[in-house]
Amino acid sequence: MNNLDEVYLLLNRPRRYEDYIAALCPFHSDRRPSFFVYEEKYYCSACGAQGKTTDLINVLSHSNVVVVTDTTGYAGNVWTTWTRNKTLKDVCLNAHKFAIDNNRTSYMTERGIDANTIKALKLGWRDNWIIFPIFDEDNNIIGGTCRAGKEKKTESKYLIPKGQDKDLLYVPSWKRVNERNVVFLTFGIIDAISIYQLGYASISTTT
Repeated sequence: MNNLDEVYLLLNRPRRYEDYIAALCPFHSDRRPSFFVYEEKYYCSACGAQGKTTDLINVLSHSNVVVVTDTTGYAGNVWTTWTRNKTLKDVCLNAHKFAIDNNRTSYMTERGIDANTIKALKLGWRDNWIIFPIFDEDNNIIGGTCRAGKEKKTESKYLIPKGQDKDLLYVPSWKRVNERNVVFLTFGIIDAISIYQLGYASISTTT
């Protein structure tokens, strides 16, 4: 866990961006996010508080700051929470089992993904996110991406695990990609799956 992952859990109404977090300042009565935390340092544009992020983590870890998570926006990278105590493979397979066992596939079917495809591609559901495992040519899970469900209000429609190669491709069927002369490249995973269901070879970007 890096500094941003750790401090995110200690802040009031945090919003996670690419390389920083914006939140309500823990050092004064703050009504709008004026507190900015980077991997190495933090500062408040309102009260002037500043210092090292490691010191901030230490202070907040031993204080009575009340954490209020803002669930209406981009509340950090959910993969970080999911993989805290489980491997990415386990997260994906458990989400697939949960989707099947609890009939959480309705949004997928609304988007045209049939039951056989859901099972074949191990599509899953967790916390109102559709989870798409990414397989290599030997059918090993090597990554993942998730898409916000229709009820999920978030600034980021798709999320990948922190540190995952942004150039990693989602491939519904490596066999088709290796055997066909034509491969369709899409910029949406559900589009790639729709083309796959029509019997064609398809791949999609994951970011």
